Amino acid sequence: MAATTRYCPNCGLERREGERFCRNCGAALGTGATKLHESPAASPVTPATEPMPPVQAAPAPAPAAQPAAGAAAPLPAPPSAPHPVVQAARAPRSSTTLPFKPLALGGGLAILISTFLPWISIEGLPSSNALDVPIEFLWSLEPSDGPIKIGFVTLALGIVAVGLSFVPRMNAIRRICGSVTLAVVLGFTLQMYRSLDAAGLPIADIFSAIGFGAPLALAGAIVTQIARS
Repeated sequence: MAATTRYCPNCGLERREGERFCRNCGAALGTGATKLHESPAASPVTPATEPMPPVQAAPAPAPAAQPAAGAAAPLPAPPSAPHPVVQAARAPRSSTTLPFKPLALGGGLAILISTFLPWISIEGLPSSNALDVPIEFLWSLEPSDGPIKIGFVTLALGIVAVGLSFVPRMNAIRRICGSVTLAVVLGFTLQMYRSLDAAGLPIADIFSAIGFGAPLALAGAIVTQIARS
């Protein structure tokens, strides 16, 4: 047998036994003793949905304006990313480095020149240069006139100092040349003081007896020592 269901006559909601009002729409259903409205089984009524508005098509883009006859064509838009700026290569700086060390060269030349200048001056008159003073004068008050002179030593030291001024990284050898020259000049000065003091001359006469060759050799020795490559 086909089963029948009982529904509300107003909204069609299935009614329970004994209900007097509809649970959905509140319509009066009468007493439970009254005969219910019977209808064949059907699917519950779904609420109607609002109709969707019609979809409007997007307007077609307007055609690009064509340039008039004889008018210049528009320039293309610039690129979004900037182009890298290429810097011009700088010209190399001209090297001004000298092939020699001026300070070392000056010290060596001073030693060379001092060899030929007066080292002993008698009564204010130059009388002897380093090539005339024997090497024994450095440690003996009564030296013999031997073949080796102080000037030969200072001349050799000056030549070495001048040559080393053209060679880099020769500080140690230049310092040795300056130290030997310094020892020769100080030894000569000490011996002059001892010999003239033994003769009873005052200290002013002692310094006046030393020619200007020895001080120049002393200055050259100091410059040669402090020169750097």
